[in-house]
Amino acid sequence: NLENQDFKDFCIIALSDRLKFLSIHKTRNYGYIADNCVNNENYKKEYNNAIEAFERKLIFMGHEMGKFIDNNLDSGEKISSLNEICKVYSGDCRDLSFIDENSIDFVVTSPPYPTTIDYTTGHRLSFYWLGYSIDNINLMKKNEIGPRCQRHLKEKGLLTYCHDMEQSFGEIHRVM
Repeated sequence: NLENQDFKDFCIIALSDRLKFLSIHKTRNYGYIADNCVNNENYKKEYNNAIEAFERKLIFMGHEMGKFIDNNLDSGEKISSLNEICKVYSGDCRDLSFIDENSIDFVVTSPPYPTTIDYTTGHRLSFYWLGYSIDNINLMKKNEIGPRCQRHLKEKGLLTYCHDMEQSFGEIHRVM
């Protein structure tokens, strides 16, 4: 039921992922829909039908969500107890002042490559579909750590990246 916003967002993420994936071909690279991608003909051969690829992605994501629930909930618990098991925070990791010291048990991070990838540009389609405004997206792009658009700054861009990463890891250390 696409009237359920959580399910709708789940489907949007799956569709966005597959459209980016399937946009890889000889006349248009991944940047046609999303930036910073490598053309991979082997994957294209396996998934040449967008609807089939979307269905496969939904099934895979649903299966993985089911495994997570099965592995983390006792048989008598309801899915609403996931909020007690894990809490997801979203924000700029350079300022986690909204999180108390020593209150986090586990952090998942994927630090950006310095001046190599514009992550916000690469995921703009997903952001649009999930309801982010152009102003929100532009603000995210402006505040991105180590974006490719800073490549021309050379050493200054790299120093800014190192400073931002030092701030990030300092805040992560503080909350753990």
